[in-house]
Amino acid sequence: PVGYGSDEYDQCKVQKWKNIIALSAGYAHVLGLDKDGKAFATGFDPNDRCKMGGWKDLQAISAGWTHSLGLKRDGTVLAKGYGQDDQLAVEDWQEVIQVCAGNAYSLGLRKDGRVFSAGANYDGQCNVDSWENVIRLSTGGFHTLGLRSDGTALATGQNDCDQCNVAQWNRLVSLCGGRNFTLGLCENGTVLAVGSH
Repeated sequence: PVGYGSDEYDQCKVQKWKNIIALSAGYAHVLGLDKDGKAFATGFDPNDRCKMGGWKDLQAISAGWTHSLGLKRDGTVLAKGYGQDDQLAVEDWQEVIQVCAGNAYSLGLRKDGRVFSAGANYDGQCNVDSWENVIRLSTGGFHTLGLRSDGTALATGQNDCDQCNVAQWNRLVSLCGGRNFTLGLCENGTVLAVGSH
């Protein structure tokens, strides 16, 4: 991998990483996953969000604002970093197929299509207990997005810029959340957008 941009905390120092199959960028730290399931990290490291040396047998990673998540091949989840809002309380999660680290909160998608959550819920971004048939998760600044198996979207959390107004979207294949906006990719290749612009 190659990194460009602000490198105040060495978050772009990824050139020596080898056999990387996935990357995830947080606020000022970057995670890498190699083909053997080992995690790498660089960047701003208070609260040990980059101390992942013992992590192995991973299938996925996710960097949040101040913490890091790792999904093991057995469906359990690891967490490091700032945990003041209980965003690291993932040790009991099982049968997880995707992890998503948000701004002081954590999400885990279960293989049955339901969603785990932990951490800050000031804007309702963790109100996902009733979600079903979810196949993919994404987080924005303070909102959570879910793509359902029928191609429709779910959203919860901060909505001051209408970034959660996705109830009418359909025929989606992907969703992506930014700080105050949401993007949706449709199966015909068109892109939908709501939120701050």
